[in-house]
Amino acid sequence: MTAPQYLGGAGERGRLIIVDEEVVLWAYRLILGREPEAPETAAQIARDALSVSQLRRAFFESPEFQAKNGYGLRETGRFESHSATGPRITIISNCQGPEIARHLASMTGAAVIGRDVTAFRPELLDGWMRDCETADHIVAAPLSGLFEGLRVAQLKERFPGKVVTLSPVHFLGLFPDILALGPMSARLQGPMAEHSGLALYGFLSGLSVAECVALFRDETYERFGYYASWASSQAEFYEREKTADIRIADEFFGRVTHEPLLLTHNHPTTITFAMICRKLCSLLGIQCQTIPAGLGSTVQASMPTWPLYDEVARHHAIRYRSTQLFVREQEAYDLPTFVRRSYEVYARAGSEAMLVSLERCNASWRRAHPWIASVLEGRPPSAESEPSH
Repeated sequence: MTAPQYLGGAGERGRLIIVDEEVVLWAYRLILGREPEAPETAAQIARDALSVSQLRRAFFESPEFQAKNGYGLRETGRFESHSATGPRITIISNCQGPEIARHLASMTGAAVIGRDVTAFRPELLDGWMRDCETADHIVAAPLSGLFEGLRVAQLKERFPGKVVTLSPVHFLGLFPDILALGPMSARLQGPMAEHSGLALYGFLSGLSVAECVALFRDETYERFGYYASWASSQAEFYEREKTADIRIADEFFGRVTHEPLLLTHNHPTTITFAMICRKLCSLLGIQCQTIPAGLGSTVQASMPTWPLYDEVARHHAIRYRSTQLFVREQEAYDLPTFVRRSYEVYARAGSEAMLVSLERCNASWRRAHPWIASVLEGRPPSAESEPSH
C-alpha cells in the first residue's frame, strides 16, 4: 500500500486518500465504466500508483477512456452504460446529466443514459425521444423554451408515470466572483470559460492588470456583496428545488462547509454526484453502493476548476482550502496571469461587445453582480461605489 496522499485538484485539497484496491476498483467503474480485468489487476495498480491524482490522470488519459467517452463525452454530451438486468434510466439535464448517469451506473449496475442539453439540436429530438421511450424512468431538469420537446411538462405528457424531476446544482456562495457572459446559446468564452466579475469590472473601469489584481481582497469582496451572495444563492438553491422530486439542499448545506462539494458554481465533485444518486435511488426503490469518500473521479474534474478564494473560505468558516490557481485542462494560471489573459480576451472582443454581453446576462447573474447595472447605465464607478485600490 502506498503512503497517504492528499487528493489533487482545486476545491478538493485536504482530504487524505490512500490508494488501495477499493479506490482502484471505483476508478475503473467511474471512469472506464467496467470492472477490472482480474482481481489482481486492481491490486497491482494500487501498489504502483504514486497518488490519487496520478491514478486519476492515468485513467483519464488511457486510450480506452478516450475511445469510449473522453473527448466524445464533451462533444456529444452523452453517456451510456448497458445492463442486462438493471432498470433502464434516462437522464436529461445540463452538463451534470452525463456525470449523474456515470455515477448512477457505477453505484447501481443500472442501464443509464445521461444527456447534456447544451448538445441538443432540434434535429436530434427523435433520438432523445427513443432514449426516453426505452427507459423505465426518466430524470429531467426544468428547461426553457429553447429545448422544445424536452421540457418537463412535455415529457410528462408523452411518458406518463415515468418522469421524476431534479434541479441542477448551482451555488455561487463558494465562488461569488464567477460570471457567465451572455445567454447559454451565445456565451462569450474567457480563459476559464466563465469569467471573473472583478476582472471584467477592472477592464471596463480602465484599471491596469496590477490594479485589478489588487482588487482581489477581503474589503472588495465585502463591498461587492460577495459574502452576502452565500445567503441569496442558498435561498435560490432551495427555491429551485421546491418543485423537484429529488432534493439535496438540506444535506448539501449540512456538508458544504467541511467537504469539497463543488469545483465551480455548477460543477459538482463525486461527493455531490453520489448524494444526488442516493436520493434518486431512494425515490425509485433501487439499491445502490457507496463510493469511497473523496475519490473525486469525475470527468468534470478535468474541466475548468475555479479556486476557492482564501478570504471567502475564512469568512464562511470553510474547513478545507483549495489551490489558488485557475485550472483548465492542461493549463493553470495564477491570479495575475488569469487577469492578464482575461484582459486579452476582452481587448480582442472590444468594450462594446463586452457591454452587449453584459446586457444579455440573465437576472440571476445581474443580482449576483450589482455593479453591472451601473456600468450599463453609463455611470462610471464613483469614488464612493468603487473599491479603493
